[in-house]
Amino acid sequence: MNITAILILAHHNPTQLSFLINKLKLDFDIYVQIDKKSNINIENLPKAKNIYYYKEIKVYWGHVSQVYNMKFIIEKAFKKGYERYCIISGDDLPIKSNE
Repeated sequence: MNITAILILAHHNPTQLSFLINKLKLDFDIYVQIDKKSNINIENLPKAKNIYYYKEIKVYWGHVSQVYNMKFIIEKAFKKGYERYCIISGDDLPIKSNE
């Protein structure tokens, strides 16, 4: 098991999200929470045994639903007991290697 979980909150741009996941999946466990209102199809995203997808919560900008969304994904990852948790957006891109 990896010691770090990457928690991704996403709502659009599946091409960017796929690129991000592919960059991270070899070195980290990845939890992706996609806005339930989004048109992103989980079936079209990268698959691996260490990638977990959820599409459970409708998220509205500037609304408490953003907090619920973050709490949801943290609770999912916390069950496995990682040493580190990194919350990022589906729009983020790494600028350095995973090392």
